Amino acid sequence: GGYLATRHLLELGHRTIAYISGPAGWGDAEERLQGHRRALQEYGVDFDERLLYEGDYSIESGRLGAMQLLEANPGLGALVCANDDMAAAAMGLLRDRGLRVPEDISVMGFDNTRWSSFLHPRLTTIDYPADELGRMAARWVLRNVYGRDDVDPKQDFTPTLVSRESCAPPREP
Repeated sequence: GGYLATRHLLELGHRTIAYISGPAGWGDAEERLQGHRRALQEYGVDFDERLLYEGDYSIESGRLGAMQLLEANPGLGALVCANDDMAAAAMGLLRDRGLRVPEDISVMGFDNTRWSSFLHPRLTTIDYPADELGRMAARWVLRNVYGRDDVDPKQDFTPTLVSRESCAPPREP
């Protein structure tokens, strides 16, 4: 999913892409960041630690991350957030700073929460089927705790890009 998010922005022409991650040490946060780094590498863009903020998936860390990344990188063109909560908070901070999404800066979320399509602009995000993950966990419990051999927990989930209005090609200098 992190790979898809960053690749989408790279395909739009962005080369200065900041990233607000989830907590270091969390498996999903590490995988999303690895995907981000892999996409940058494939497009010949060096990973820059100054474009990384470690968040904790909270709304507040999205706001603080966007604030710190903007202050350290005034010409920032795009921002990937490891969840939609942080992306929504970042968009609010950007608006408060007089920046327009996506005209001045593109913002990408992750999780495709039910409300992400109601933001203004509607949030481009990565759909990772959380409901399906919950069903898989329940099937795993039925099979491994209750011995139900007739239940097969699916363990392969494929994230997809949900392209909406919060991402656009970089602005002209």
